[in-house]
Amino acid sequence: MQKPIVLCQAMRSVVWLVLLALALALTSGCASMHQRKQLEAFNQLYGAAQYQQAADSQIDLKSSDAADPEDLLVTLQAATALRYTQKFEQSNSLFDQSEDILKHHNQQMLLGKTGSTLGSIMLNDAALDYTGTTYDGIMANTYKALNFWQLGNKPLARVEFNRALDRQRRAKEHFASEIAQQQRAISEKQAQDGIDYQKNLNNPNIDRMLRQSYSNLYNFAAYPDFVNPFTTYLAGLFFLHDGDYAKAVDILKEAYGMLPKQATVRDDFIHAQKMRQGTQLTEKYTWVIFENGMAPIKEEFRIDLPTFLLSRHVYYTGIALPKLVLQDPAYAYLSIQTEFQSTVQTKALASMDRVIQSEFKKQYPWIVSRALMSALLKTTAQYFAQQQLGPWGGIAASLFQLATTAADIRIWSALPKEFQIAKISTPSNGKINITTPDNQTLQLTLETQQNHLIYIKIPRYHAPIVYDILVM
Repeated sequence: MQKPIVLCQAMRSVVWLVLLALALALTSGCASMHQRKQLEAFNQLYGAAQYQQAADSQIDLKSSDAADPEDLLVTLQAATALRYTQKFEQSNSLFDQSEDILKHHNQQMLLGKTGSTLGSIMLNDAALDYTGTTYDGIMANTYKALNFWQLGNKPLARVEFNRALDRQRRAKEHFASEIAQQQRAISEKQAQDGIDYQKNLNNPNIDRMLRQSYSNLYNFAAYPDFVNPFTTYLAGLFFLHDGDYAKAVDILKEAYGMLPKQATVRDDFIHAQKMRQGTQLTEKYTWVIFENGMAPIKEEFRIDLPTFLLSRHVYYTGIALPKLVLQDPAYAYLSIQTEFQSTVQTKALASMDRVIQSEFKKQYPWIVSRALMSALLKTTAQYFAQQQLGPWGGIAASLFQLATTAADIRIWSALPKEFQIAKISTPSNGKINITTPDNQTLQLTLETQQNHLIYIKIPRYHAPIVYDILVM
């Protein structure tokens, strides 16, 4: 008489396991899909230069807590969009919040708290808070500096440029600490389970499959580790016009070392050297900086692993990984015309694509390791579920694994694809025309006998031109 009761209890356990697996899987899957839809909606508005609407769409997603750890990405996106509505103070307020959140996540990492890493191993990276990248912090400070400069607050602009440069100097140390934390998390899990996961993470068959699926991962020219040439150059230009010629020389020398073929950077470096030596230069110049296009997006791709690589007694095992997808530039260049000078075209200054690719390349082995570790744990759970609860238990565990295998595709997409630059003598009559290849034209009047920075933003082909003029 006892067997039916035992069987009934076992069936109830299986039913509850299946329901729990489906609930967790749906929650994880919906979160990943929701992130994708939010990013796509923002990118559509932002790419059409509807900056206020794009900012509002992100602000609506923020919690009431000004520095909620969950809100980093939406705060960065909103702050960037507000720059191009010329709401510089509101933009900086949001960038301040972004920095507070970045600081929180960095402190958690430095304190050695491995909960987030273990969480990504058990579910996936997309299920956790977006914690930011090194270039996120550098560009947040760079944009804050630009906002203050455009507001005429040079002391605070100086502070932010110094912070951006300091982030670049400390980036290698920060990255080493982050990697050490992830290694500790894997070691703790190995010790807890008594299983050598590391040998599976180095499986050459998986590496071969990855390279076949993402063959162009390393097909780009990397910048120096964690250095953004745009930030370095712009800081040098600021210190040059702030009268700190010694500092300007040092920074512009570094920028010129990274960009030896960039004529404007070379000219500004020479200019700074002359000013430091006491030469008085009376000619006034106008710089045009063009934020061209939009940063890469991430797409998910899956590698369904042959089950024999991990276990023969499972229904499914696989990993999901992010892939960078580069966006098209808005235009190849802008043309600058004045009455008394020949036409000048903007030239590439720095590629944000390359900045992002350089850091992504360094992070990628650990992204893959976390995904493989997650697959190993879930595959092991499948095996034991099938052993203890039979085929239905194994199916429930495999459904959970299938649905929670998702890549983190979050990225600060409001950044540009690249920065271009041109430099001309400020025209004596103040008249300047800036034209796109499809004949959109800005007709501007500048102050004569002044230095200017004209900052132009065009996210996509044929989007409206947004600009600001800064008298330096």
